[in-house]
Amino acid sequence: MADDKPIITICIPTFNRGDILLKNVENYLPLLSEKWPLLIVDNGSDVTQTEYKKIASIAKQHANVTYVRKPKNTEFIGNVIDSISLVETAFMLFVSDEDFPNIDFLARNYDFLDANNDIGCIRASADYFSYGEEEKNAFMFNEEDLNPGLDAVTKFAINGNYLSGVIYNAQAIKSSGILGALINNKRSQSIYPHMYLSMKLAAKFRTKFTSDISVFLGNAITAEYDDTVQSASGYYGSFAFGNRLDQFIAFRDALLECAQDINGNNFDPKSFYVGYLDLVSKYMHLITLVDYEQYLKHGLNLNLLTQSFCKFAVAAVTKFPMFEQIESALVKDIHKIETEYLQVSSQICNPQLTYEYFKRNFVPKISAA
Repeated sequence: MADDKPIITICIPTFNRGDILLKNVENYLPLLSEKWPLLIVDNGSDVTQTEYKKIASIAKQHANVTYVRKPKNTEFIGNVIDSISLVETAFMLFVSDEDFPNIDFLARNYDFLDANNDIGCIRASADYFSYGEEEKNAFMFNEEDLNPGLDAVTKFAINGNYLSGVIYNAQAIKSSGILGALINNKRSQSIYPHMYLSMKLAAKFRTKFTSDISVFLGNAITAEYDDTVQSASGYYGSFAFGNRLDQFIAFRDALLECAQDINGNNFDPKSFYVGYLDLVSKYMHLITLVDYEQYLKHGLNLNLLTQSFCKFAVAAVTKFPMFEQIESALVKDIHKIETEYLQVSSQICNPQLTYEYFKRNFVPKISAA
């Protein structure tokens, strides 16, 4: 057993949610320990200043709490980069400012982390509190240990986009050059920098999924001033079809980087294209089952969107090694993915009701024009 040395830091990147964060910190402050200190990185918040000042005061009174206020907002990716840079322990647990760290999880896994400092990333499960808040979708993983390789890379890429609850080996990220790679790619990886980190770590280090719950999900609906929460019914933003295409290319590039990390200049077309199909499946899932409502509400035809995405996915690898040899099979497999997701989508979605929204809100404007 470790001698109560700090092994993992609870890291909370925050922006304009001082009121929510203060309430949460006050709740779990008595549960903190020298073994799992708390780091709060304020991304230049310009509202809820009174609450952030109270958090800063708490940090001054508790040696195991650190509050860092940045002079300006550096966007989500900048706050992730700075959080990793500031962490001094081997591991870090990212927790969203509306969520709650599961202190029992840290206690149960303290010795495991101390004995396994070569593990790169742990994707833990998440549950929700039932304090009268709207229930969010919890996510549960099966126990699985993965060795470095493209199989692990793609599993981390397709299983969830949520940062909160993920355990990273901060020292491995810094010492292996992964943090530098993220900084160099911060424009392309700005939406899901944590997924990029997970993929790169899975290429070089052991990784793990666990059914153990590392965070409890809070309520993401906050005050009117908070523009960090995007409604699924609004088209513009990171869920828009065009932005999904940008994200897809960023993941494609990350997948190729990971293949090079693993194999060097020896490109393995089979493993790469198997991983690429997993990535296509992930984004077909987002288009047909997650984002479909906002697309239909803005008058977009879902079948034509999926067709265009299929062509886009093929176009994105035409210049990759040995594409000519696998083109026919790849096109066939991508079309199969599209067909399967459209079948599922047709069973659980109601495009006619959603299209009524478009007719009420947009057709009159078009007619008037």
